[in-house]
Amino acid sequence: MDYYRRNELPETVKRYKTYTEQFQAWLLKTGIQRGVELANIVADQAKKKKSKKGYRIPLQEQEQLVNAITATSVPLADTSGINDLEDAIRSRREVTQYHKHNNTADLGHEYFSGSLETLMASLKVLVPGMNKARNRKNDTPTFVFIQLPTGPKTSQDEQDDLLKKMREQDQCDIESDGQQQQTPTSRTKKKAPISETNPLTAEEEQLRREFLILCFLYTFNRIRDVLYEIWVLYHKGLVNAITAALVSDLAQDQMNQNVKSLVEELDLLPGELAILIHQLFNKTKAALETGAQNSATLPAEKVLRHLFGLDAAALIKTYITKTYPTEDSADEDIREHPLMLFLKFFDVIRKGGLKLPKWDHFTEEMLLHQSTSQDYLPFGLAIVLDIQEAVREDYRRMLRDLTEHGLDIARCIRYHVDYEDRMWAKGTKPDYMCKEEIKFSTILLNPLDRLLEWLQELLNSQEKPMTASIFITVHSTLAGLSMWHFNSIYHHTAIAKIQWFIHGMAHLYNAACQMGGLEILWSDLDYLIMIYGAKVMFRGDPPTHPNDFLNRYLLSGNTSSRVMASDFRHTSEFLPQVSRELGAKRGLQPELSLEAKICDYYDSDADNDRWLRRHAVFNYLYRQSEDTDKTPDDDCQEATQDRKGLRDTFANLAANIAPPKPRRKGKSKSRVHRPDFDKQDETHAKLFGTMKSELRENEVHSNFDFLSFYRRAYDLVLRIRKEVLMSDQVQRFRAEDMNADPDPPNFQLITDLFRALQIDPKTKKGEEAEAEEGAGYQLSTKVVPLKQIRRVAEMIQDLTRSEGDVELKRAKLRVKGDWEGLKASYAAEEAGRDTSTVDDTVAQVEKVVLKTADDNVDSSTTLRNDDGDHRVKHKFEADGDSVDDPQYTPGNQLTGTDHSNNNLGGMLNKPATTAIIDVIGTQNGRVSLHKENGKKGVKRKHKADEDTENGPAYTPSLCEQISDPVYGTISQYALALSLYAGKLRQGQPSNDPTQQIISTTDSTSLAIPSPNDQRNNQLNVAEPTVRSPLAIKRKIMTRRTYHYKTYSSTTPRKSHTTAFHPCRTSKKTKIVALSQPRRGYYRRLTSTTNKRHVAFRCFARCSMARALCGQQTRVQRQMAIAIAELKKRARWDSAELKKVWLSIRDGKLGRVWDTDSNASSD
Repeated sequence: MDYYRRNELPETVKRYKTYTEQFQAWLLKTGIQRGVELANIVADQAKKKKSKKGYRIPLQEQEQLVNAITATSVPLADTSGINDLEDAIRSRREVTQYHKHNNTADLGHEYFSGSLETLMASLKVLVPGMNKARNRKNDTPTFVFIQLPTGPKTSQDEQDDLLKKMREQDQCDIESDGQQQQTPTSRTKKKAPISETNPLTAEEEQLRREFLILCFLYTFNRIRDVLYEIWVLYHKGLVNAITAALVSDLAQDQMNQNVKSLVEELDLLPGELAILIHQLFNKTKAALETGAQNSATLPAEKVLRHLFGLDAAALIKTYITKTYPTEDSADEDIREHPLMLFLKFFDVIRKGGLKLPKWDHFTEEMLLHQSTSQDYLPFGLAIVLDIQEAVREDYRRMLRDLTEHGLDIARCIRYHVDYEDRMWAKGTKPDYMCKEEIKFSTILLNPLDRLLEWLQELLNSQEKPMTASIFITVHSTLAGLSMWHFNSIYHHTAIAKIQWFIHGMAHLYNAACQMGGLEILWSDLDYLIMIYGAKVMFRGDPPTHPNDFLNRYLLSGNTSSRVMASDFRHTSEFLPQVSRELGAKRGLQPELSLEAKICDYYDSDADNDRWLRRHAVFNYLYRQSEDTDKTPDDDCQEATQDRKGLRDTFANLAANIAPPKPRRKGKSKSRVHRPDFDKQDETHAKLFGTMKSELRENEVHSNFDFLSFYRRAYDLVLRIRKEVLMSDQVQRFRAEDMNADPDPPNFQLITDLFRALQIDPKTKKGEEAEAEEGAGYQLSTKVVPLKQIRRVAEMIQDLTRSEGDVELKRAKLRVKGDWEGLKASYAAEEAGRDTSTVDDTVAQVEKVVLKTADDNVDSSTTLRNDDGDHRVKHKFEADGDSVDDPQYTPGNQLTGTDHSNNNLGGMLNKPATTAIIDVIGTQNGRVSLHKENGKKGVKRKHKADEDTENGPAYTPSLCEQISDPVYGTISQYALALSLYAGKLRQGQPSNDPTQQIISTTDSTSLAIPSPNDQRNNQLNVAEPTVRSPLAIKRKIMTRRTYHYKTYSSTTPRKSHTTAFHPCRTSKKTKIVALSQPRRGYYRRLTSTTNKRHVAFRCFARCSMARALCGQQTRVQRQMAIAIAELKKRARWDSAELKKVWLSIRDGKLGRVWDTDSNASSD
């Protein structure tokens, strides 16, 4: 390629495009200023149709605008647009002249140049002094003298040869001008350019051509060596076939470009390059046979044929021309050469005998451009022969890799489609955290059918002239590209659809590591975070503070960063999102950087700009190579020696064909200098090595099964959702939100969990408590769902122990081509799945048996759920036998984590409630704003005559309690307490556990020691449902397990609730809540439905008051039994007991007492 086309022509094209755009902008602006109606219309079209390249005004509209502007006859004040137009015309003329000079001109440039000149002539009228700027009368013409040879008149052929030499001379001048010139002060001598009046002689021109061919052959063999080494690595199992095929195909395209540049520079006709190369070979061979000077350093004839690619050229010539010349080939039986069958198979493909999924560059040129690419095809076939030589020993491996890789992708698609069908049949659609509803069977079944058809055609083809399986083993580049084609379709689709799910799992995994105590690494997910980078996953370093989890999670998605501003105000229900351009950059890209450039290169070539996309790949590789200090094979001593040997060989060839130095001093030297192969440009050869290294590093990523990883992670998400984020207890906490959105998406649940993990700003009371209790106490009281994230960490840990690195191992097996090991991995998974199904069945049977046994044992205390309807009046039996026998309802128990993870301090600071308080902030739909605003000091007010489902209960004041006549009738209980306190003063031992009575305005709880501590230790702990006494915090209670029986007046007697209550005195504590209705009038709440009523709290006739009045009810007898047990098994000292019962006598029912004398009354 000449210097002008390589360096100056692209810049000239950019300049005239820029000048034209500037002129169009000026023309539009001038038209608007002069009130041209068409200018406003064009401006509106430019705003609507504006793209990245800008809006281009058609020539017809430009002419109309110019005519409208000139019709005003007002001189132009701003002539910058005319200057731009003049520069655009000059640049276009330069490009047009270049194409005319090289016989590549078309009518496009002339048409545009003529149109712009017409516009210029029209606009010059509005600039009066423009034509007078130059005095053309004083201009002296420039004459160009061309010296023609003297003698008789030459024929037309001789004139053509003369013009041809003149063009070559001009190109030599361009090259000499493009060389870097030394400054005048430099001491180095300048090379005198060849005079125009003294062109090169025929011998010098021939020598120049031969040197250019040698430089081309050196670059060609340098690329061949790089490709050969890559396929040797494939033979050794160090790279896979896809990596080697991608590098080889890009090298084929670059060689085609090099051949075109050489043909253009030598001004050859199609097919003449092979003739010149063969002539150069004969010249070198003759010098070798005659033993001329420097012939001892020349390689053997076989090596020369390999360097010049003559065997491949003979095969291509025989295939294209259908003739069999023996003089061009080393073997006389070229018609029986096995590769002739390989070349004839392209005719089968051309006729539709085999449908290829992806064409490589050599196949495309063989099928479509045989006539125009006959100069390139010998070199392309030589590369194919080198690849075949590198993989000759394991030619069957290529066919096996191709078929096993296709079957593996088919298996991956089938597994996920079957998984989706099973989930849809169950009614649980897989959640990919996308807006659209995705079903992979509608996306991947068509590529799956095409893949299976390709494998079937490949394996079942008949011999014509050879089987397709043999053809694909010879043409390894085509085999590797077909593997890459189906592999890219599968991975591109999978990553694009599940990218936001992986984002959510990464943030949940990070929160479990930071706050949940997760210590075992999830290898599969860690690899994805490493390969994409923390900046992509977390928008920075992984967050470590609980207040950053939510913000980073939202920012990594499509949420705008404006929500993080302190003065952010928004009227919409949902958070604002980023623009579409920025949103396209968020998330996981389906391909990595180099793979994305390669995919663009293989995209459709409708605009005929694939050459530009090829340069984009090289540009990326060049920037990557600059970042490293050395090329990938600099540390290979063998490769360095091979390069040195190749340079020496071509240096000897150049020295052999160069004329000898003149012995006389007066004789002129040759004006054509020998090339220095040590300074030859080897950029592309090095870039192919860089490409191989980067693709090799990304092979694990390109073989990672993302959909299989999704199935494992989604099963974990379903378990977390069921047992933690949407457990029965959480649904009771979220009663109000569950009515609005009974099935919130997983994204919303994760967002709510991160929001609940945030620590509220410290108040004065919180700072005082932190100063007294320490910094750890502040975290435990404020971070309410800490036990939930710890439970999540436990579930992730269970998964990582068994299946944490399965996909990473399988990806490495695919890279190595260990298909048997991959099949064994799938077989082991299938066997484990069958075993787990049997175990689950047995576990369900055992669960039913144990549940039936529990029903028989706890039949006296089993309870039912409260339906929330209090309109039915329940009667109390005066005798001891109640008609309403308690019933057991399965599935009422709430399971949770160990109580050591509970935030007991935060629970102690909450008021007593009659309903379960929602401590996990939830949102409906997308990320909402009302929960965010609720943190900025906005609190709801609770009144005495109103009640909400999850609001705090109303507690009467001390005066209200004392003034109530019901609370004063407790004399018999005070007498019993005084007698019992006297026994304690006498020093009676108290070795047995003690009952505890916890009184609130709505209920009375009796703490009964558990008869079986071992059984209760198997229970898990969930969120508390009643307020715990401060005495538990002060460690006054004994370390035993208690059952809390709570009698409540806010629910019907027939409705019961079973829950677990955390207690620091025991790791496993069970709560049994027995409820009875209150008597009073009803008031419907604004937040409830029409059919749902809640009883108004009436403190005059509660169940505790009736019990204290001595009514002979079932409650009364249970109270008597509790007091008897209290006298037998008490461990508290007399002062504490007296203090407790004095508080009951004074009417402090409903308050949680404190053991300290200075305890607060609220």
